[in-house]
Amino acid sequence: MGARQPRASNTHTSHTSLALLSSRQPNHHLSTASPVGSIFDLSMPARQASHVYSKAKGVELLHTVRQTKWAVTKAREWLSLHGMNVTFEDFTDEQLDQMLLGFYTSGLKKDGSSFSATALLAFRTALNRYLHKRGRSVNIATSHKFKQSNAVLSRLMSTSVKVNKTISMADIKLMYTSGTLSNSTPESLLYKVWFELQMNFGSKLDWSKVLAEHFFFSHDSLGKLVVTWNTCGLGNCDQMTVIEADDGRYCPVNSLHLYMKHRNQSGKAMLQVPASKDLQIKGVWYLPEDIRDYKEKSFMKKISSLAKLSRIYTNACVLNCSEEYYQAMLSLNHVNPETSATSRIQ
Repeated sequence: MGARQPRASNTHTSHTSLALLSSRQPNHHLSTASPVGSIFDLSMPARQASHVYSKAKGVELLHTVRQTKWAVTKAREWLSLHGMNVTFEDFTDEQLDQMLLGFYTSGLKKDGSSFSATALLAFRTALNRYLHKRGRSVNIATSHKFKQSNAVLSRLMSTSVKVNKTISMADIKLMYTSGTLSNSTPESLLYKVWFELQMNFGSKLDWSKVLAEHFFFSHDSLGKLVVTWNTCGLGNCDQMTVIEADDGRYCPVNSLHLYMKHRNQSGKAMLQVPASKDLQIKGVWYLPEDIRDYKEKSFMKKISSLAKLSRIYTNACVLNCSEEYYQAMLSLNHVNPETSATSRIQ
């Protein structure tokens, strides 16, 4: 991952914030053993599935509460450190804007390092939620009254990601060898299937149109596992896509087959939200909830971070690295190019 860009300093803003804040203002075709634990019973009764989903929502709510508490604590710590009134709930919009601007540019973690742009975005969201619950009618993210702090955060967000046109072969190999793309966990399996389907389709996918019922597993005359993917209507494609197993440890067909076994049959969408760890212990890998579009758009950034790649990549890079992916798989699996087949048929 590339070095973090230095934050912009603003001497004028720092003095202004001190002055403002110092005053107190108010699948059934085949069977495959799972590499981890038991396989989720896809015929789970509706009542049980509903209970599982409700429990997962409770876990998500707890996470939200913790995030809000974290943001409030950090805001008060920053204000106290700078000798300011810590009761930011009473600040005017202008004072809140200056507090946020100051925190974005000088807030530090316990180890003395700067917060990532993603953490700062979460900080803003949590504070906005906290103020709403206290009856404060404000939208920090969109109100023009917070244009100074939002401008700084936008700049930090844009400079924190180094956009690259393609993913290097070395980084693709690292995505696999690090376990970030693997069959081991619901999250790593989701990322692996997401990445490899795009590699095999070779074009941008509208994931809202990719359904589990579009995939069919069978064996060829040699007994090799094959998946036929009905990609008609996806993009400009009017063909079926056939993906063959490659006998390697990172085989995309085996991973896709495993994902189909674990996915929650209560939902039709292909990409589903991974279950929490306590539900995974019970054999539940995915919730009957679709991955939101904005979440899917950040998958490659998340993968880059988890695998500790040489830089942060965006989803757009995935469509430009087919040659690098092919070479990486040859290197990882040590297979003959002629036996690693991905083809289209009419």
